[in-house]
Amino acid sequence: MRASDLPRLGVIENPLDGDLFAKWSDLSGLDILCLGMSESQIDTFLAPSGPNSVHSLTLWSDHIDAEGAKYPLVIGDITQRTDFPDGRFDAVITMSVLEHVSDLGAALAEMARITKAGGQLLHIFGPVWSGPYGHHLCTGYEHPETNFYRWQMPAHMHLLCNEREVADYYEEIGLGRDWGISVHSQFHLNDHINRIFYDEYAALFATYQV
Repeated sequence: MRASDLPRLGVIENPLDGDLFAKWSDLSGLDILCLGMSESQIDTFLAPSGPNSVHSLTLWSDHIDAEGAKYPLVIGDITQRTDFPDGRFDAVITMSVLEHVSDLGAALAEMARITKAGGQLLHIFGPVWSGPYGHHLCTGYEHPETNFYRWQMPAHMHLLCNEREVADYYEEIGLGRDWGISVHSQFHLNDHINRIFYDEYAALFATYQV
C-alpha cells in the first residue's frame, strides 16, 4: 500500500486532560494512588478535590514523577506485587501510563488488588497501537512527518505499510529512504508502547474490575 494514499486526519483533540478525573468522580475524602503524575500535576488535577491522601508510585527514582516531597512516594513496578495491602486505596488513577505497560493484565490485576471493593480505577492514556497515530515515533522533533503527536503523518501507516512502502514514502517527501527505514524500525522495534489493540484493552478492563 502506498503511504501517500492513506488519509491525513489532521489535528486530533488530545484527551490527555487531567481535569477529567475530577469530572468523572468525586475524589473528596478518598485515599488515592496515582501513577504517571508529577507533584505539580497532583496539585493541579487531584488536590483541589480534597482527597484524604495521595500516594504516588513510579518505576524510576530519577523520573519527574519522583521529584518533590509533598506526597508519599514509592518506587516500584505495578506489574509486580507491590507492598501495599489488599484494598489499601479507594481509587487508583493513572495518566499516560497504560500505553507503555507491556504486561497490562498484570498491572490491572495489581491495581484491582490494592483497590477497595467498589473502588475506582481511573485511566487517561494514549495513543493506542491500533489508532491512526498509534505509535511513539519521535525521530526528528522539527519535522511534522517524523512525530506522531504532530498529527501530520499518513493515518495507520505503522499498521498498513511494510518497510519498503514506508521507505518509498519518505523518499517521496524528500527525507530519503534511510529515514523511512529508520522510521519503520522505530514503529516496530522500540519498546515505548505496548502495541495492544482497542479490543484487547476493553477485554482487560472487563476482566480486572473492583
